[in-house]
Amino acid sequence: ALSRTIREIIGKTASSWGIFVEAILINELKFSKDLQTDLSSVAKQLRLGQSKVIAAEAEVQSARLMREASDFMNTPAAIQIRHLDTMLNLSLIHICRCRRIERCRSRWSPYH
Repeated sequence: ALSRTIREIIGKTASSWGIFVEAILINELKFSKDLQTDLSSVAKQLRLGQSKVIAAEAEVQSARLMREASDFMNTPAAIQIRHLDTMLNLSLIHICRCRRIERCRSRWSPYH
């Protein structure tokens, strides 16, 4: 876009000389420190804004999943599974009778 604009500006004068500007190659642009700081600040704010949007979308998705989980966990079958899981954990504690319950759970639990 910048090279096209420059080519149009230069092309007007060059065409009066009988020269056609075919392409413009820009090797290096130097910006003032103030402009560099401003551009950097804008880019930083843009990234920050995008990260906030991503975080907000993740929160919405998380809330939807939590709602689905709560709906599922309210079924009689899910309540029965939770009850049986609690009974299993209590029986493992009783069977192990040791200080390292976690070690015993990993040895006896079907989930590990």
